Amino acid sequence: MAGKWNKLITFNSGTLNSFLNGAEIADNELQTAEGVIFDRGVLEKAPGRTAIGTAHVSGAKVDGVFRSYDKAGNKVLLRVVNGAIQRWTGAAWEDVETGLTAGVPYDFINSQDKTLIVNGYDDAREFDPSTNTIQKLGLEPPRFYKKAAYFESDETSLFTLGTNGSFNTVNYRIEERTGTSKQSLKLTAGAGETKSSYLTYASAQDFSLFPNGLVISNDAFFCVHILHRERDYVDAIYIDFETSAGNYYRFTIDGTDLDQVYARDNVWTPIQLKKSVAVATGSPDWASIAKVTFSLVGQTGTAEVYFDNCYWKNPPIEAVRYKKAIDSFEGLVSDYTVTNASLSSNLNLNYIKEGTKSLKVVIVGAQTVTLYRTVSVNLAQYIDGITSQESDVISLQVKGATPNLTSLTKRLYSDVGGGKYFWKQYTVAGGDFKKSTTGAWSELSTAKSDFTDNGTADWTAIVREYIQIVTTGSVVLYLDDFCLEEAGLQLILSTMETDEVWTYGTAGSGGFNTNKNRLSAGDTSIYLKIPRSREYTAYRSLGASANLNQFGGGEASGEDDFICFWLSWTYFQYIRTIKLRIDVNTGDFATDYYEYELTQTQIANLINMSGRAASLLSNKSVTVEIAKADFTRVGVTAGKDWSTTIGYEFLVATTASAWLNLTVYFDNLHLRRATGLTGIYQWCCLFRSSDGNASGISEWSQELTLKGTKALLGNLPLSADPNCAYREFYRRGGNLGAEARLDFTIYDNTTTQYFTDLSD
Repeated sequence: MAGKWNKLITFNSGTLNSFLNGAEIADNELQTAEGVIFDRGVLEKAPGRTAIGTAHVSGAKVDGVFRSYDKAGNKVLLRVVNGAIQRWTGAAWEDVETGLTAGVPYDFINSQDKTLIVNGYDDAREFDPSTNTIQKLGLEPPRFYKKAAYFESDETSLFTLGTNGSFNTVNYRIEERTGTSKQSLKLTAGAGETKSSYLTYASAQDFSLFPNGLVISNDAFFCVHILHRERDYVDAIYIDFETSAGNYYRFTIDGTDLDQVYARDNVWTPIQLKKSVAVATGSPDWASIAKVTFSLVGQTGTAEVYFDNCYWKNPPIEAVRYKKAIDSFEGLVSDYTVTNASLSSNLNLNYIKEGTKSLKVVIVGAQTVTLYRTVSVNLAQYIDGITSQESDVISLQVKGATPNLTSLTKRLYSDVGGGKYFWKQYTVAGGDFKKSTTGAWSELSTAKSDFTDNGTADWTAIVREYIQIVTTGSVVLYLDDFCLEEAGLQLILSTMETDEVWTYGTAGSGGFNTNKNRLSAGDTSIYLKIPRSREYTAYRSLGASANLNQFGGGEASGEDDFICFWLSWTYFQYIRTIKLRIDVNTGDFATDYYEYELTQTQIANLINMSGRAASLLSNKSVTVEIAKADFTRVGVTAGKDWSTTIGYEFLVATTASAWLNLTVYFDNLHLRRATGLTGIYQWCCLFRSSDGNASGISEWSQELTLKGTKALLGNLPLSADPNCAYREFYRRGGNLGAEARLDFTIYDNTTTQYFTDLSD
């Protein structure tokens, strides 16, 4: 009997031959290869697989399987089934997160000890194998939106266009968050006509909440882009949000609100209106809006406008100077009682000092006008509990032509029936207003101590604001920003003018300067010219001691108040030190004085040029502000302190490499109240998770100009994201320039108002 035939056949992955029948293929070719592997040319049966767990979700396929791991050795098997991410506990499958999209592929990747999970439909997820927890990857940024109308094809069937409405595919806004912006709503109206188109929602819309569940507050903005043709033909535009017939909120846009600054034709105007300015008719409900109507009123000719990109957004941070509002004029006109004039809310930016509205007062002919409103405000302290000083001021911004204006009187009542009030009158003849035939802003600002007290009034319980206006003819006035604010207290210590006597330690080393580029105020500054490796001095002795523990009006000055002076120099690289000494004893600057020393590094930091080449820092200037607490006391004499100041001395020392004389200029030595920031500033916010991941940033606030005060920030964004652990707030402007720095951090998700005065 013949022996068994043996032949070694070597296979490889390229020898799969499925196009010939089995009798014709070579010995090392296969028609099919299932359940096998090739291992170095040897065909082997594929290893078997072990089933993990016996539970199976009926009718649902597994959309993904992955092993999550980290560097610490934690390993977790994950699967996705029926929209649930599950982990294997060793005994059973346990849900980690549910409610995701089912029936779509899930992709996984390990990165930095976490497993990232995406499916192209839901937000990306991040699984931590060390804690078996999962969270949304990243954070929702502090910018919230809700669509009102985008006028695209998905809304076409919901519109009733009317006789003068149509969709336009030539003029539209491309920035809509649809990704398919292709058309706008066109509306025309002849002179004296009102034409409308309206959108009836398929189901009532809730415009009281954003999609993330946060409230669309009265400070939130309704936004719409409007393109107009002939601006003068547009009388008014109305946008009505209707709950049911006769019950609606109305936004009114005057024709002059279109392209307010340049008053051009054929341009788009982005309109932003606070929710609070919508006027209610009947009993509408923002949580149940069934219809939105767009109306156009024409005048003198046929008006033509286009609407697009209507949505709600949360407000940016609202930054205002530190103050206590009496009236921001952002509320309803119906809150006021008025005689001999008509009132309306003004939205034109040219007539707004702060916020989104001012109060327009139209007076016809010679009149004595009164208007008042009920309030409840304590003007003895600020919102953060800080006591208001008698030197703090009550301020009102007024804009209008002055030829027919005689006077304006403020009254602040604490007892209406008892006739108890504080009052102050301002007159054109007395120079209290900026005289103008076309209208200019006048700040009517007066210290509390300069108000007349009628009947022993009480600053702690003001219940009525009252304004009286006297005219000799027709006048239109705009009122805004009625408030209490801190006075910018300042005490001049030395002006460096020629009526002062300055003594120089080395003859010919200094004197008065008249070059306007080398002084900050007045007509002169003083200077010192110092050669290499020397220290020269300039000092002024006072005839009588000065009290630096109080300001000129007797207001107390604390250790946090600032001694300030203006400083300029020629060759920065030759500066070794600059010192200021304030003598409080004998005036010899030897036995008892306060001293502060500035180095090159400190000066570079003050002008925000740290690390720059020295040549770039030459011929610069800066106002130096030194807290009294930061001075070093040299020598202590009983009964002597800031209140017994007797002289001031500047000392400048040069480096050994100073081959040219260094010239340093000083001006405007003064004491100022430490009340905060000076400059133009903006703020924004971002959210952070507990592991430090950051969201995108919020919209920047409007620019705010501050002059030595705190900033009051409102409308601070809240997060609806459960992963948000804290909120960071950044500031730019002032000495920082365009660079943003962290101003403060809030570790709760409820605070919406904050004060800041952190120096640059």
